[in-house]
Amino acid sequence: MSLQALDLHIHLAGAGGPGPRRDEKAASDEPPAEASVLSKPSQAQAAQADVQEAAAGCWFHPRRLRAPGFRVMLWSLGISRREARTRLGAALRARLVQALEGAPSLSAGVVLALDWARDEAGEPRPDLTDFYVPNDYVLALAGAHEKVRAGVSVHPLRADAAEELHRCARAGAVLVKWLPTAQNFAPDDPRAAPFLAELARLGMPLLCHTGSEGATRNLNKAWNDPRRLRAALDAGVTVIAAHAGMRSFFHEPDHMDAWVGLCADYPHLYGDTASLFGLRARHLIRALDRPYVVDRLVHGSDWPVPASPWWFLGRVPVRRIRALARVESPLERDLRTKRALGLPEAVFTRGHALLYSAQRPSRASS
Repeated sequence: MSLQALDLHIHLAGAGGPGPRRDEKAASDEPPAEASVLSKPSQAQAAQADVQEAAAGCWFHPRRLRAPGFRVMLWSLGISRREARTRLGAALRARLVQALEGAPSLSAGVVLALDWARDEAGEPRPDLTDFYVPNDYVLALAGAHEKVRAGVSVHPLRADAAEELHRCARAGAVLVKWLPTAQNFAPDDPRAAPFLAELARLGMPLLCHTGSEGATRNLNKAWNDPRRLRAALDAGVTVIAAHAGMRSFFHEPDHMDAWVGLCADYPHLYGDTASLFGLRARHLIRALDRPYVVDRLVHGSDWPVPASPWWFLGRVPVRRIRALARVESPLERDLRTKRALGLPEAVFTRGHALLYSAQRPSRASS
């Protein structure tokens, strides 16, 4: 199997409403179905209907629309505030399809679900949740679009965690996404052990947030420390630490060195290159001087967070930066910028290898 460039860190959101039943017609921001050029022709009409139905289960807290960072993101995508208020999910999905179509360097992108923040009993807490993206939504998108893969999200404390994991695996999910500081659980909570054991048994990677988090609330910033991932690593799970523990701003703790230290002990730990702005851009430049660090990096964009080649002024020639800035697709622009920095091709194909390899890692002997 030849390895291909893959983006394993793409987000979506919507504002349909929390948890509609499959037999209910929920209020939704979704327009009538339109076939995409990415659609699988034999399934296009039914697949698009499935996407719309699943999208109606999304939840997005209105307060996020007022956040400065979110407004910048909307501006970068050409989404007006009115469009965001009335058809956020449909607008984001249309931009994503356009970005994937305009990214010839990418074979596929993993679109991520996000489970609810939950209480100690594993029950949903909408009051603590900024946005919720159902697993059925990303699974439906993967069924409708050739270049979409499904990254599902299963809170490990929910009563049906193992059942939901297996359901999603049978439906074609390629990884599990955790954002503990937003979902209200510690990555090393002992009660998550049975779920981690099942994840390891399936050989499905875990993409877990580490480092700075600015897109949603931090319910506990201590859970952003990659050292909290030891439990998953000890269970034999292949772990991709989103952002490799990097911070974005000076006032936040930097966990990149902690991530590097863990890599020495765990050969099945990786970090992605998602959301390169602010200090994260400078951290990546620093990593380029350490080959053993680059060997653990995996390509991810964190779309729709905007990425700009201008962060690398001084490392990349101005003429090259100007050319990169003119690339229309933000996914293609992000990948080409990282190539211009000198990241080896293995960084871009490693995600494909991790998602589709049947081999299971073991902890390095100390």
